[in-house]
Amino acid sequence: MPDRLEKDLELIDEYINNRLSTAQKLEFYDRLRSDNEFMKLFKQEWELRRLMQGCKAGLAADARARILKNIYVQSRPEVDILAELKSWIVDWILKIAVPSPVLPYINKL
Repeated sequence: MPDRLEKDLELIDEYINNRLSTAQKLEFYDRLRSDNEFMKLFKQEWELRRLMQGCKAGLAADARARILKNIYVQSRPEVDILAELKSWIVDWILKIAVPSPVLPYINKL
């Protein structure tokens, strides 16, 4: 059983990464239609990959934002940094205390 699962996961990986020939893709589609367990496994793998890509993109964006912010902070005087820190703390407290649908209206004030 583990061998079959391993082979199925490899086949799904090959499909997701577009490494199957046309004939192999047709066989893959037939198997999706005829094998419910394989279809469930495919859906789980597809969702997992989608979530992982979202996390990777988010992490990359966060890292890029941190690097740019560090460069920006290093080039600013201390007074600006303290004002920014105070603003960030107030925003953070508001996010915790105020429901999210109301925040855009408060931020406009």
